[in-house]
Amino acid sequence: MPSFGKTSKSRLETCHEDLQKILNEAIQFVDFSIVEGHRPVEKQFDYFKRGRKEIDGVWKIVNKRKVITHIDGYKKKGKHNYDPSLAVDIVPWISGKGQDWNDLERFRRITYFIKGIAFANGIDLRIGGDWDGDFYINDQSFHDIPHLELHSKLVDGVWVRY
Repeated sequence: MPSFGKTSKSRLETCHEDLQKILNEAIQFVDFSIVEGHRPVEKQFDYFKRGRKEIDGVWKIVNKRKVITHIDGYKKKGKHNYDPSLAVDIVPWISGKGQDWNDLERFRRITYFIKGIAFANGIDLRIGGDWDGDFYINDQSFHDIPHLELHSKLVDGVWVRY
């Protein structure tokens, strides 16, 4: 049975208790690592600058392929910037090989599996490979396959946003 290593456990501890519950249940069935939970604003801004250049005081995209986020952490706070984090990034783990960043189908299967566990626990997760949640991935303009974030929770029969 898969289990989290020391590093994944420490990263998961920076996440909201609902994410911890979901991912601790999921790891019993599929193997993956936690890449990042809470992210300091400074690191968020470093990610924001990738693929951008400051021109006349404004950060403009100069290489769309290098952009990894549209949230700077200052003007707009990302779900990773909350403490505890409302988002987590994962990567599939293959026994004997380690992290597998290249198998997008495996990524998608794992993230949808985790989304199903969340829903069974009354939690709606948004996944970065299918932001609108319609199970159609070709309509996304921005793919963030490793990303999972708390969206809403069933409280007394009503969906409440995080």
